[in-house]
Amino acid sequence: MSDLKTRLIETAVRPFHDNAEMEMAAKNLLGDLASPDGEGAEEAIARWEAVDGRKRRAVWRWVLFSVLVIVSAVIWMDGVKAVMNSQKFFGSPVIDIFYGDLGASSGRIPRNLTDGQRLLLYVDSTEGSKSEKTKALWDSDPTNPAYFAEYAACYLLEHGETLPPDFLETARRIDPQNAWFTYLAAGVKAKDAVKMRKQTAAEKAANKTPEWDVLDEPKFADALAILRQARDQPKCGSYEMELLRQQLQLLPGRTPPELMRQIIYIFDRSNSLEISILALAEVIAAQARLNEETNDLPGLRELLVDADGFLQKRTSSEVGSLLREFMNQGSTSRIVSNLSPAAEKLGFTEESARLREIFGRVLELKARKASKKRSPSRDLLYEKGSELAGWFGTSASPSLKNPPVLTDDELRPGRLVDHEVLSRFCCYISWSVLMVAMGLVAAFRYRIPVLIRRLAGRMESLMRPSDWAWILAGGVLLPFFYVMAVIRLTPWGGRELSLGYSIPSFYSYSEQLEFSQFAGLAALIILLSVSITRWRLAKRAAVFGFRQKREWLGWTMIVCALAFVPILGWAVTRPSEPGVYVAFFVAAVPIFWLLATSVRSLYSKPEDLLHYCLIARTLVPTYAVAAILMMATVPYFKAAAYHWFEQDQLMKPDLAHSSLTKFEYQVALQMRKELREILGYETSPHEK
Repeated sequence: MSDLKTRLIETAVRPFHDNAEMEMAAKNLLGDLASPDGEGAEEAIARWEAVDGRKRRAVWRWVLFSVLVIVSAVIWMDGVKAVMNSQKFFGSPVIDIFYGDLGASSGRIPRNLTDGQRLLLYVDSTEGSKSEKTKALWDSDPTNPAYFAEYAACYLLEHGETLPPDFLETARRIDPQNAWFTYLAAGVKAKDAVKMRKQTAAEKAANKTPEWDVLDEPKFADALAILRQARDQPKCGSYEMELLRQQLQLLPGRTPPELMRQIIYIFDRSNSLEISILALAEVIAAQARLNEETNDLPGLRELLVDADGFLQKRTSSEVGSLLREFMNQGSTSRIVSNLSPAAEKLGFTEESARLREIFGRVLELKARKASKKRSPSRDLLYEKGSELAGWFGTSASPSLKNPPVLTDDELRPGRLVDHEVLSRFCCYISWSVLMVAMGLVAAFRYRIPVLIRRLAGRMESLMRPSDWAWILAGGVLLPFFYVMAVIRLTPWGGRELSLGYSIPSFYSYSEQLEFSQFAGLAALIILLSVSITRWRLAKRAAVFGFRQKREWLGWTMIVCALAFVPILGWAVTRPSEPGVYVAFFVAAVPIFWLLATSVRSLYSKPEDLLHYCLIARTLVPTYAVAAILMMATVPYFKAAAYHWFEQDQLMKPDLAHSSLTKFEYQVALQMRKELREILGYETSPHEK
């Protein structure tokens, strides 16, 4: 053995002086591995001398893992808190977590509200039901019809078919010209008073006139009598939108949870009112059928006046929620379906012609509703809209002849909110994959004999800061910025598509694309770190036989992993079903290669075990840095989601009109316009 080789081995086994037996075994193993020509020996000896000459042992590993634990704990606590505080309003994790974190907005209702404003928001200290709180609101201003209407709505919701005592008398005293209170009272009486007979599919297809059974004669008669009282009342308004505007102006909507609180206030309206109005329409239809069967001309003449007044006033009120417009459509269909044949049979020539024309338009409306044809706005909403916009996708109803036109610029901010939220939680998945990889390579070392494990630790000290910089830059930062560039700067990231968009006839969603690409990022970090680590160790530990074997194979696997991310993005966004299969095949190749290499490493010769153990020891801090990077990126995605939230105006409550969103108001307004066109009415002031 040459003097240089002897000196190299003696320097290498210096930490084993405390165990003569292990020192001898280490010398024998290194004697077999060390290169006879001593290439790189002087450099290795100099490096070890420098390391051994340090007065204090390096603590960078402890610092690194402490940072990993602290950063991961803080970020995970924030994520878990968001999940735990989220409210399952929509059934979509993206919406529920980002918008439904009501815990984040607890106490956000302004503290400087007056007593009257707190009453208006039902957040006063008074205990009790909502009807009791709205009663207190009305008591604060007994002449305010808006407060009385709100109290009546809550009272009806809580007491079934009962309105507050002296309801009509009070309404006539404080708002005598308003037919809304009269129609509500008639609708409450009409509930369960009649029932439409079932029709066969053939009868429905033939548009056979509906037949009705009167279930409760007194209620039926009372409903019609109250309906008649609305003739001399020129207006019809529930004040719901006016009151809601006042409430929303008191609620901040700067953050997603605050926006959700506004939406809850909007949702928390009494649907029983509209259902009661629909019940009144059914009573009108049943009476028309009864007049037709009994040839009651005077009765039908009176009913035509009441029905026309009802539809006129209902469609002249302020445009509000979509529910109201759907109920208006339903009421029109119910009434006209029976009034038209009744007027024709009983010889009301002029009315019959008008109603027949209206009935034809109603049938066209039904046909559009039943058709599966999608409107351009609905298609754009499905393909480019956000999860929140998609949840309200029924807004773009096919019943509209001319639905509001949406643009990608309007949909883009909300869509990017979804993608940023998803990217945020994809980081947790990538972190988990990297932590599993780190755990596996760390555990692998403990399947290795102590001698080889200690020798691997000794050889790791040959690594210089420049080597670690190469590994971290090429094995962690390069794949990270590469995948982020593909996702965020190219169409292949799927950010131009909604998360719910899928390839026709294939189960592949845009959100699955993002999950897959982040999984590809973790795989790239794992593979590139291995290859670059082998390259740097081949440079520093070549004297001990460390060589890059079958280098071409490793880089082929890396090329496959690099190609997977853009290929999958291209396949999903194009879309191409075969492209998806190709992408996952390309991804499977390096995955199986990595698994095969890992299994083979468990059954290697001692000299190969030393090489594998050295690689594993080097990879542990590398994967730790990658995991820290994943966690450190989470706040960026969270901030980006808030940035796009501030830009999104389409899905925020429209304070000018008190609809759920600006888009909902546009759709509701168009539904109102088209319904009044069907009925042959002139444009109302609220449609302008």
